[in-house]
Amino acid sequence: MRWQAKSTSDGRTLTVDFLGAQKAGDQPCGKDYVVEPVTSAHFVVVVIHEHRYQGPTDPISRIDDTYRRSASLELPQPLGGRLVMDSIIGTPVVVVKG
Repeated sequence: MRWQAKSTSDGRTLTVDFLGAQKAGDQPCGKDYVVEPVTSAHFVVVVIHEHRYQGPTDPISRIDDTYRRSASLELPQPLGGRLVMDSIIGTPVVVVKG
């Protein structure tokens, strides 16, 4: 999952942009997303939890994860000089400071 993040000027809030399902998790072929920070002195790992639609679906339907989604999260301490890491592949994420 390739994504990027934007930090507020005070470094307390990250907004992450990522690719995901077009529809919300209450609809067939949809997903909802919840983001969670895991922090240390040197890194902030952003974990994106997916919650798929749980109702009946058409057997030929599929989830198209090519739509731009975004979610914001509050950090317990400002980002400062810490790296933001992708939790799936463990690589640094580009952070734009705003």
